[in-house]
Amino acid sequence: MFQTTGGNYVIAADVLFSVDSLGNYLWGIDYQHPWSYSMNLHSAAKADAGGFIISGTISTALDVYGFILKTDSLGNPLWCTTATEDCSAQSVIQTTGGAYIFVGSRNLPLNSGCFISKISSTGNILWSRVTDKPGQETFRSVYPAFDGGFIIAGYTTSFGAGDRDFLLVKTNSSGNTLWSKAIGGSNTDDGISVIQSPDSGYVICGSTESFGAGIADILIIKTDSVGTIQWSRTFGGTHYDIPRFIKSSGDGNFFIGGFTQSFTPPGFAELFLIKMTFNGDTLWSRSYGEGNVLDDIIETSDGGLLLGAMNYPNSELIKLDSMGLGGCYDQISFTIDTCSPSVVTPTWNSGFLSFTSVSMDTLHRTPLITNVCNLSGLGEEFDNTTISVFPNPFNDKLEISSSGSGINDLFIFDSLSRKIFSTRFSDSISINTIRLTKGVYFYKLINRNGILKSGKLIKL
Repeated sequence: MFQTTGGNYVIAADVLFSVDSLGNYLWGIDYQHPWSYSMNLHSAAKADAGGFIISGTISTALDVYGFILKTDSLGNPLWCTTATEDCSAQSVIQTTGGAYIFVGSRNLPLNSGCFISKISSTGNILWSRVTDKPGQETFRSVYPAFDGGFIIAGYTTSFGAGDRDFLLVKTNSSGNTLWSKAIGGSNTDDGISVIQSPDSGYVICGSTESFGAGIADILIIKTDSVGTIQWSRTFGGTHYDIPRFIKSSGDGNFFIGGFTQSFTPPGFAELFLIKMTFNGDTLWSRSYGEGNVLDDIIETSDGGLLLGAMNYPNSELIKLDSMGLGGCYDQISFTIDTCSPSVVTPTWNSGFLSFTSVSMDTLHRTPLITNVCNLSGLGEEFDNTTISVFPNPFNDKLEISSSGSGINDLFIFDSLSRKIFSTRFSDSISINTIRLTKGVYFYKLINRNGILKSGKLIKL
């Protein structure tokens, strides 16, 4: 999400769209890949000459492929480079000389791992560094370090104290690993996003089931310049509290945002935003609206904030002042605890990852932008319609049906609110779920009038 020099905003949901300074829709583009039946945009950054660089995944009938897409200032594709094997491109940033750095995960049955790659301003891969282990590793976020290298956040199942630990990796400017840390407790701890602090240290955030007050809490860890932990905090309530990003603020502090289910009715979520100092002190915390996930924040040219919840087709934008006030909000009080996660130093094998250039088609499309202070129909039954989800909990198959008409789209999200399935829905559908891992999922059904029905799914 960005503000342009003209004061407009550009938002990367599952479509790339733009609104003016008052939130009025300007344009939107849905990208269509010749190999795929669906595309997910995971990350976007400003590029030279007013354009944008986008990372994401292309889903085919058999596999998922990571891609990097360069566009002009109106979102029109200039070039697209796609991996030739099953992988996901999670995060992209611009670096020196007009080139771009992107990171992600490689998803092979016997050789999973994570990667960092550099791509030129014209879409040619300059180098790739792949780490291979028998477990599952993912790079989710990359941030430019002061020394010209990069700091990367993600998770690992090959190292650490639990079944999944935070993964923090520092590289030099050529992508070679300088040091890496697996950080966590005895259960599942999922690293999501990272920034560098003014003292040359790092702050990584993610979710934890090893520490905290609820089922899953927000975990924030501050390290020094070589990854030694200086402080850690958990924030949470009685249920799921999951961060999606950490971002530095212009006044020398930082924001963390995501979703919480600790302050909502069962089965629903609301956006949260926390502002903190790099010493670990909380300045304020707020929640906004209900029914979506906070994916991004920017500080705007008028001194305020813009929040974006980008689960297409019901994207939400919230304009606030610098203190996070405006529109509808609630003061929330997370339980804040300290914790002592363990730290392990991983060792890696090297691997290879190849890419190819492809063409990209576009479809001009208008996303649904909703005022979160008046979410029409959220959580209500469709008029004269009964929704059946069976079985729930489910194993290898899920049946969803309705007794009436008017449902247009079905979306299924994982516990981090990443969209994993979408389709046009009429009377009934049978979904093969054998590839889904055990855990909690959420579905949304949206009809032609934008009325929403949502609920929780559990895979056994």
